[in-house]
Amino acid sequence: MLACWNASSRFDALSPELFHENVWADPDLAGGAPFVDIRDDGLAGFGVAVVRGQRGVIKMYAVARPWWRQGIGTALVDALEDAMRTGGASVVRLGESPPNYLTPGLDVRYEAAGAFFRRRGYVKIGMTMNLEVALPDHPMSSLEAGSMTSASGASFHVWRASPDDRDRVLHLIDEHWPAWRGEIERTLSNSPLSLHVAQPDTAAELVAFAAYDANNHGTGWFGPMGTVPEWEGHGLGRALLLRCLEDIRQQGHPKATIPWVGPVGFYHDAAGAQVSRVFMRMEKAL
Repeated sequence: MLACWNASSRFDALSPELFHENVWADPDLAGGAPFVDIRDDGLAGFGVAVVRGQRGVIKMYAVARPWWRQGIGTALVDALEDAMRTGGASVVRLGESPPNYLTPGLDVRYEAAGAFFRRRGYVKIGMTMNLEVALPDHPMSSLEAGSMTSASGASFHVWRASPDDRDRVLHLIDEHWPAWRGEIERTLSNSPLSLHVAQPDTAAELVAFAAYDANNHGTGWFGPMGTVPEWEGHGLGRALLLRCLEDIRQQGHPKATIPWVGPVGFYHDAAGAQVSRVFMRMEKAL
């Protein structure tokens, strides 16, 4: 399966470890296992789908090039859609399957795949992108716990989350960003914890966080991050972003990936991030 994927997905080659993370480590595989089409002379293709609530997602889909245009892809997608429908999904999307995902959609450079899914009734519902940050040779931020003061004079304490912070971190996530709980739980199990947080000096609650290694572990994958709306404008997002990027730099990565981006301008201004990939978000009613 890995060889088939890497031969047919030229922009998303995976190591065995990353393939395991995106396939076998996902607890919500539709039907309990990938759908595989085996022929006498090897693997013709495979597909992997999950159901999250009422939404199905085709996470991975590959057909070996010698088997293109012979109905293998159609048969695989038919099987995946049937499994997701049986699993309670009313719609299906491509790629975007948090808390465990590889891409936030279909890379626009996969032209043949885009045409294939359009013929099957999938429609464009939006565009999104990944950004890339070139990491310098010098430190981007101190990783010591410490204080920072915003332009407005408000003071905050910033630090790497510890196991003792788990309950407060999950309370923050559950209250403001419940969809990210699975990804944050992953960062709380990493060693060291791949999560930085901020707390105002005048209050006991956490008000901002930034994480990395929540998906595609060990590849320099940043996010998610968030600031409670009433505490925005104090520079917490930038401070926590730079702490995470410094961690990624110290892991030895020459660059960091910021996936599935909304505020492109923020990341460009804070860290010089540039657009690296563009994805089409596609959906079909089941």
